Amino acid sequence: MLSTTSSSERKEAEKILLQFRSSPRPYSLCLELLSHAAGEYARFGAITTVREALQREGGTLSAAELAELRDRL
Repeated sequence: MLSTTSSSERKEAEKILLQFRSSPRPYSLCLELLSHAAGEYARFGAITTVREALQREGGTLSAAELAELRDRL
């Protein structure tokens, strides 16, 4: 089912998504989205956020954190 949104609602949603995508260490929330989200867009957004976060801060993750991401992805 499609729903209509106003331009201001869409802009606010885009703002929130951009903030989420640039947030530090979004890994646990992204993994939850990948495990439980029904929509493809949510899963795509989560994996894109993980990729961007790893590019930004991958060097700061511990070996255990990287191993958990690798295992869960």
